[in-house]
Amino acid sequence: MAKKEDSYDPYDLCACYEPEEPVPEEFVEKPEPKKTLENTAHYATDIDGTEYY
Repeated sequence: MAKKEDSYDPYDLCACYEPEEPVPEEFVEKPEPKKTLENTAHYATDIDGTEYY
């Protein structure tokens, strides 16, 4: 029986895989901003100057 020091594993599994490259930013979907009154409010002004939300 071979000793643990004498055993040889010819396969280095870490060398079999290419390192993963980061995804370019133009392919990453950006999440939509949270909807708040500041970015979704719409005001309309009447002819007489009255503002409506």
